[in-house]
Amino acid sequence: MQTIALVGRPNVGKSTLFNRLVGKPLALVNEMPGMTRDWREAIIDVELKDTSTASFKLIDTPGISCFANDELSQTMERKSRQAVDQSDLIFFVVDAVEGILPQDEEISLWLRTLGKPVVLLTNKVESKSAQTHDTYQLGYSDPLFISSREGHGINKIFDLLDSLKQRSEDHSETDIFTQKPEIQIGIVGRPNVGKSTLINAILHEDRLITSPTAGSTRDAISIPFMWKDRHLRLIDTAGIRRKSRDKEVPEALAVKDALRTIKFAQVVLLIVDVTQPFEQQDLTIARRVVEEGRILILVVNKIDLCSDGAKKLDEIKKDINHTLSHSLAQLKNPKIHYLSALDKKNFNSLFEDISSLYKDWNKRISTHKLNQWLMDAQSIHSPPLSKGRRIKLKFMSQIKTRPPQFIIFSNNTADLPGSYVKFLENSLSKTFGFVGIPIRIRLKKGLNPYN
Repeated sequence: MQTIALVGRPNVGKSTLFNRLVGKPLALVNEMPGMTRDWREAIIDVELKDTSTASFKLIDTPGISCFANDELSQTMERKSRQAVDQSDLIFFVVDAVEGILPQDEEISLWLRTLGKPVVLLTNKVESKSAQTHDTYQLGYSDPLFISSREGHGINKIFDLLDSLKQRSEDHSETDIFTQKPEIQIGIVGRPNVGKSTLINAILHEDRLITSPTAGSTRDAISIPFMWKDRHLRLIDTAGIRRKSRDKEVPEALAVKDALRTIKFAQVVLLIVDVTQPFEQQDLTIARRVVEEGRILILVVNKIDLCSDGAKKLDEIKKDINHTLSHSLAQLKNPKIHYLSALDKKNFNSLFEDISSLYKDWNKRISTHKLNQWLMDAQSIHSPPLSKGRRIKLKFMSQIKTRPPQFIIFSNNTADLPGSYVKFLENSLSKTFGFVGIPIRIRLKKGLNPYN
């Protein structure tokens, strides 16, 4: 599969073009330059003129600021160069409104030294102030004039890809980028708790930008990953602050993207800093994960910073367990992992838990077993009386997985107290192995629908 990298200075429309070619709003887009800080990738399938299909891996890179001296800009440029090294074809994007700037000329000179094919894309031609004639001063004979926002000229890009005739030779070949990942794992938490560092440690490569400065991650970056022949996808997200602090538009967009990741991920790793657990914002994020029905695993990072060794860590574990039991009662016994992303240890047990919990999250219990359990549960702890009559739970079945959801038919659902429903949830979780998994029990008035 051929890899294509989108390259250019900040704010020329690379992420908008990326979304346009992929057909989904995967990358954050804003007028402020520098929204993209890590390179992200996606697969595009191009229908060729002979009706066959060719697949390409498309990479959106951070903007290259050739004259910037700050550490973050230099790191972003290094990430762009890293992505270009892995590419077979380069789409060099420039801005028709601003014209050709010295930065564009520096990037062009660098690209010519790589010996890779480069296609010049002049973007934003929909504007009345577009200066398309400036494009030719870079020396490319056949630039493509496009509007990634309006879609003008996008067909020319697909025609170009068609002309390359790069078809997939074996569509059955196993490929972590073309197969839908089995488990999507969102990495969330407050700013600067080590989310990107953790992913780099798992991948054993310097894949994502890391910085002591909070807020270095903005986009939710999706990265395919293999563990024991299982297809996974790690999704790095921006740090989630309290709403009152989301004042800047880029940060607000990044937080919104992170919250969307919680909604669509299957497993969510909530990362907290061992030196400052457990804050109210962590609990807010945890509740959000449970409310969405996702699998929640708490990862306490930076244990290498613990003072007094095991004694101090034991105190931290005790405090965290106490906080979770009182403030996150809707999830019994969530999985907790204590590790150091810098030490790159203890990852195997983490992924063992992810695999096990994912299996339980998809588990379906037979109606017979559920109703046997329902009889046993009522014999152990009878439902309360209502107006002198015993509330009867008559029948139940599982109506959904991911997360597991159950319905119980009763002669009186209105007067069944929440404490008894909680008893049922706890018993159900313990009996059928849903510990650490959010479950749902719905009550419906009526008799056994199968009688």
